[in-house]
Amino acid sequence: MLKFQPVRSMPQRRACLTVYRDAMDYFARCGAPYPGRSTVEDDRTTMPEAPHGEKVYALVMRDGTVVGVIAYVLAAPGPREVTLELLLVPTQVRNQGIGTQALAQLQMLAAAAGMQRLVVTLINPKNADAAFWQHRGFRVVGQAREALAAGVYRRVVRLSAPVRVPVTV
Repeated sequence: MLKFQPVRSMPQRRACLTVYRDAMDYFARCGAPYPGRSTVEDDRTTMPEAPHGEKVYALVMRDGTVVGVIAYVLAAPGPREVTLELLLVPTQVRNQGIGTQALAQLQMLAAAAGMQRLVVTLINPKNADAAFWQHRGFRVVGQAREALAAGVYRRVVRLSAPVRVPVTV
């Protein structure tokens, strides 16, 4: 079972940066610059426009080993919604069910906190990215093309699903 370990110490922040650098394809696809310490700090501390939201930024742990980073905000954008800001799994441990297990863990935490919807935003998603979420019950609720700079755009897809407690066998 996966556990979320909130990031508080400098060694934990360094572990996050290692995950970021082991998932460079994500940053390239999003059009984001090479991640550095400031990327980790921004992801850890930046809050969305939700006056009552509670942000969690954590290492995803499996058997004491870091297998990802997750960031989510409880009660954002609405009081009964959870916004998943980041679920990052290093390239070398992908396709092992880590993303699915992390989502199941988040669903349990959200249900326990009384949340009803889970919202995720994809930046420049590949078809496989959207398919991952849609296969898990998410539906597209919005799409946009955002201008970043002169002639530079990114595609943004927003998905949403009801919070469900996963059945474990």
